[in-house]
Amino acid sequence: MLGRGDDPPRTLVGLPGGHVPLAARIDRFLFEPDAAVLAAKLTAALAAEHELKAIAPEIAYLTGPAAIDDAALACFEVDEVLPFDLKRVRALLRWREVGRLEIKVRGVDQDPSKLRRRLRASGPHEATLLVARLENQVVAILARRVATAT
Repeated sequence: MLGRGDDPPRTLVGLPGGHVPLAARIDRFLFEPDAAVLAAKLTAALAAEHELKAIAPEIAYLTGPAAIDDAALACFEVDEVLPFDLKRVRALLRWREVGRLEIKVRGVDQDPSKLRRRLRASGPHEATLLVARLENQVVAILARRVATAT
């Protein structure tokens, strides 16, 4: 059971494992399943419930065209998707004046705290940087966390 604040608990029923269809591209929104969903291996059940697709095989990020308010998912609105290159990402953060940066990684050998120091983000805005392996390349996804109802 999952829950936020005073909301009633959220249950997810399904068989562990399963196949999540692959997206042709990253859509307007990116979703990160809750750790409990990942541990229970119910990502496919959650993706099917909301008609979401995986951004890559074996990577627990889902994508879809609309925001979803669900305690089982963290929701991010995608601003930019680019090949991961430290200089390009640093320039993008500077251009967007991002100072507060949440960093999440999936399927890549990057330490978020070391990466944060190397990016040297400074500015009045906040964002989330999701770094993930897609096919044969690593991508940087700059997004904004979507507030959920509590």
